[in-house]
Amino acid sequence: MVAVMASACKKGKDEPAPSAVNFQLASATFNGAAMDPTPNYQLTLHFDAAGNPTQYEASGTAQVLPTPGSSGDWKQEGDKLVFSNADNERTVSILSGQVSPLSSRLEVAWSMQKTEIPWPQVGDYTYTFERSQ
Repeated sequence: MVAVMASACKKGKDEPAPSAVNFQLASATFNGAAMDPTPNYQLTLHFDAAGNPTQYEASGTAQVLPTPGSSGDWKQEGDKLVFSNADNERTVSILSGQVSPLSSRLEVAWSMQKTEIPWPQVGDYTYTFERSQ
């Protein structure tokens, strides 16, 4: 009986588990100019046991976000990340870094159009994230 329990525990240890990476916004630009102060924004990307993208969670007080809401699904398509929720979808370009459960830094860029946001905020955004866990 003890051998069976030890075997079952060992098997559980060998199997990968779902994971997540927590990012904190470290710096941001709007139309090429630094945003000062840097907006408060946290992004958590979840992965399944095989390392595939599943869901995201976002929080903070930033007014302009690379995600269409506080939670939803995400996927990677080449050098693009696609965030979606029940209401919307937003695609951002990966400028540097990689997206995996081991990521430590990620830089993304996207544009906001006048149909998406009030005029003073229309333009190009770059957010640089650092791992926060």
